[in-house]
Amino acid sequence: MSSTSCRTDSRTGSPWRDSSFVAFVVADGDYAVNVGEVHGIYRGLPVVPDPDGPQFMEGSVQFSGRRIPVLNLRRFASLAENNSDPSARWILMVSDGASPVGLVVDRVTEVVRIEPENLRPASDTVQCPVGDYVAAIASHRGKSIFVPDFNRLVHDAIYP
Repeated sequence: MSSTSCRTDSRTGSPWRDSSFVAFVVADGDYAVNVGEVHGIYRGLPVVPDPDGPQFMEGSVQFSGRRIPVLNLRRFASLAENNSDPSARWILMVSDGASPVGLVVDRVTEVVRIEPENLRPASDTVQCPVGDYVAAIASHRGKSIFVPDFNRLVHDAIYP
């Protein structure tokens, strides 16, 4: 597993500048992304399909006057489709300073505070659908939350 591409906060040694994370669910997995990487959380945003794109690309959305690609995390991880109404789907708009990307998730649950001491680097044996892209695992309220390296995941998905 390669290391996370996030920058390390010199004050805490954590690869994230903020200890607040947006928690979300994909299939049976609990995930989180640092709030500093989230540009918005949208529900029911219309997605324009791209029939020529990779199967895991949901399509694109118009966002701040730009066309933004939307990645379906279930498809990317080869999980069964969630057949919920597209108008009820959640899209996280994420970016670490590069171009934003929309991520289709099953639901956004909450903003959680995860202190650096509750984050541990992921090993090569992470057992989750996007295991190759997990930068860290957080312990929160007695459960594990996977913190993916979205920069690497999106880069590999869009520019394989």
